[in-house]
Amino acid sequence: METNTLIPDVACDVVPRRDASSDDLRALGLALADWSEAELRAGGLLRSIDNIVLVELLGGDDPSEIVFAVLHGQDDNDCLTITRRAPVHADPAEAALQLVVACAFCGPTYSRQRAVQSLRDAIPAHLVEDIVIDGRSWNHP
Repeated sequence: METNTLIPDVACDVVPRRDASSDDLRALGLALADWSEAELRAGGLLRSIDNIVLVELLGGDDPSEIVFAVLHGQDDNDCLTITRRAPVHADPAEAALQLVVACAFCGPTYSRQRAVQSLRDAIPAHLVEDIVIDGRSWNHP
């Protein structure tokens, strides 16, 4: 008997190092942008990634200072603009504590081993505190 059960997406959080410099945050943002572009294509593992936090990482110096997102509707008057998610931080390391990049792997094509390998190939380990996939560190099988 065949069933059409929906396989949920698998959550993943990329946590920057607590002592990240502006350059580290920017480098992590660039690595994640490249990785997500490849994995969001047909046949890739990725279903979604939080692009707002990714933009914050790319900001480097004080990534939480300026976040600009505009969501447009059918009418030009239908929009939402966000200019700040958090108060200005004294230094990038403080900002890094809040810059967890959330993403989700496609449930039906998900393989933990494949996901970890893809991330290890693309993300320099020295830039992250941890990457948590489905509630477990990428360092644990």
